[in-house]
Amino acid sequence: MARRTASSGQHLHRCWSPQSLVVSEANCSIASEAQNASVTLTWSLFAGTVDYTRISHCSEALVASASAPSDRLLILGGIAYESAQPVVDYPVLVFNIPINTFLAPQDQILSAVSAAYLSTGIESVFISPASRSDHASFNNQDGSVFFFGGQSRGFLNDTWRGCVDGSSTNMIWDELVTATDAVTIAATPVPRIGHSFTKVFENSTMIGAIVLGGLSEDYIELSGLHLALITKNTASSAACSNRGPTLTWRMLKAGPLTNNGTVPLARAYHAAMTSSKLFTATKLLCVIVHGGKSTQQGIIFNELWRLCPPIAVSSVPVERQNYTWELLTEIGTTPGARYGASISFVDEGKLAFAGGSYTFPSDFLSDTWELNVNATQWVRLYFAEDYTPPRRGHTLSFFSTSTRLFLFGGRDRYAVVQKRMQAAYYGAPFCTTGLKITFCSATSKYVCIACPAGSYLESGSRRCLLCPQGTFSSAGSAQCTNCPAGTFSSDVGKNSSLPCTACPAGTSSQAVVVSPEHFQTSKLQFARFVRMGNGVLLVLELVLTVLLVRTRPTLAQLLATHVLEGSSAILEP
Repeated sequence: MARRTASSGQHLHRCWSPQSLVVSEANCSIASEAQNASVTLTWSLFAGTVDYTRISHCSEALVASASAPSDRLLILGGIAYESAQPVVDYPVLVFNIPINTFLAPQDQILSAVSAAYLSTGIESVFISPASRSDHASFNNQDGSVFFFGGQSRGFLNDTWRGCVDGSSTNMIWDELVTATDAVTIAATPVPRIGHSFTKVFENSTMIGAIVLGGLSEDYIELSGLHLALITKNTASSAACSNRGPTLTWRMLKAGPLTNNGTVPLARAYHAAMTSSKLFTATKLLCVIVHGGKSTQQGIIFNELWRLCPPIAVSSVPVERQNYTWELLTEIGTTPGARYGASISFVDEGKLAFAGGSYTFPSDFLSDTWELNVNATQWVRLYFAEDYTPPRRGHTLSFFSTSTRLFLFGGRDRYAVVQKRMQAAYYGAPFCTTGLKITFCSATSKYVCIACPAGSYLESGSRRCLLCPQGTFSSAGSAQCTNCPAGTFSSDVGKNSSLPCTACPAGTSSQAVVVSPEHFQTSKLQFARFVRMGNGVLLVLELVLTVLLVRTRPTLAQLLATHVLEGSSAILEP
């Protein structure tokens, strides 16, 4: 590049290399776009052959199986406005996706004492278990659905299990039998609406789910963590084949993650979901909680909380472990405060989130987001047109088989949403391993930015961490490279240009292959006397980064022992 000076007319020559221009968030306009950054999604309207409306209902995605070859959306309860009054003529609906048709299964009650189902006819006095609103549900991998609480003639605190048959002709119900021990009686949630009911645990005999928040009959927001432990079918049994599954309630103990931390205030109409579906038999999954409102406090919450079990594997039963609340610090643009939104699991560590209400003029919202839980970063999904109208009290469901979101029901500022079963193929911006995703305000695009040389991108986050002693990296690394045998580095944050130094005469080193992405970092300072070739004792103050392995703790112990016993970066001859 040449530039003429005004005074002398001479040319000043400056050469620029690609390496001299470091891409950062400050000059993000020159960064590469994230994958899917330019993808524009489209909401499609599925009207169905019959129009239905719902508000304050539940929806569960039923993935196609051998007994039910079509993806189906199961819609439970809610308030319908097909007539002049808010009544529910068909409390259970099934939307068959391939044929774009709503079906209304017949309710059956599964007897806890009889080997056969009761009559398929529904008497005039029969009230379907799904005839309620503001309840909460989850589905199990065997196709069964569980829901708790809500409002019918009054506020409820009963728990039901339901299974729809493969043809969507019958919906089979049975009420869970609550244990009568004193602990269960004390831990049973009071009747409520606007709560969450989230599956967090499963072993060979039990399913566990947490009831959180909601409004009591006195319209007071509730706190506390109620764990439902539900007996399950054997692995070889069909869903809903066991009679009268038993329900046991336990209260969970939870406190702040840090000594100066806090716990969430009581709330209702929040969004809650686990960030994983890899259920284990030894601990509960973490639960993510966003937003909600407290009429008592006059607050619509703009908070993202995570409830987690202890990190260490414990032999203590899950209901007796101590849990922690962590208020997550979100990165970049966020959805903001709201209640009445809907949330759905889409992939390990990723949740989809849509709609809800704040205050006028944002009292009804129509945006859709993805939350990367590990990175605590929100990414807004871009559509040719947001779903209309803006709403709350709707449901958002994701089908992994077809990678599609389904949005149904809700109400807007003026009325209940009608004729609105909407779907969209799902695609969120992302970056390849080693690059962090960032929203660039200059281009209004998501871009990928590399961590600078001498650092690495912490797995599942947007934090660039300095490479520890004895390692180095080039720009855009997902992990640091260990110094080769015969070399060492006493500095942190070394880049790949001159990363390591040859060991002094009379000393040697061994390379230990350890990937930073598996570890948390803590520091152990120690001094060692090393005998050099000339017989002089040299005191070397070293800072050893002991890498505590989450998945392989024995390796961390061996590494620390190995160093302390004399096989550190610099060894005696």
